[in-house]
Amino acid sequence: MIADKDVNSVGLAAIFIVGVALVYAGIFNLLPAEIGIGDKGKIKMQAAADAVKAVKEAASSEASAIANTPTVLQEVVSARDETEAATAVENALKELVNRMPATADVIRNVQ
Repeated sequence: MIADKDVNSVGLAAIFIVGVALVYAGIFNLLPAEIGIGDKGKIKMQAAADAVKAVKEAASSEASAIANTPTVLQEVVSARDETEAATAVENALKELVNRMPATADVIRNVQ
């Protein structure tokens, strides 16, 4: 066969069955509760989705708060050229990053 090695028919059948199961899972929108990585690592799918949602909500609310800050508005409005405007926006984005919740806080909120 390939590279002078026989193909294991049981292995091929298992791959085929898993493939068909994944296709049906995709069609019926069935998602696993967790995915195993290695011997001990597992990712809880719902926890990951909740963490992403928490970070998105935090980023949205913090961005709105920063955008409505009088100093940020004044810096953007008073910019004389693109460089000053870019600097004002960059400073606002740095402030957003500084206000984002820490990983431990996100995990605590999800649990």
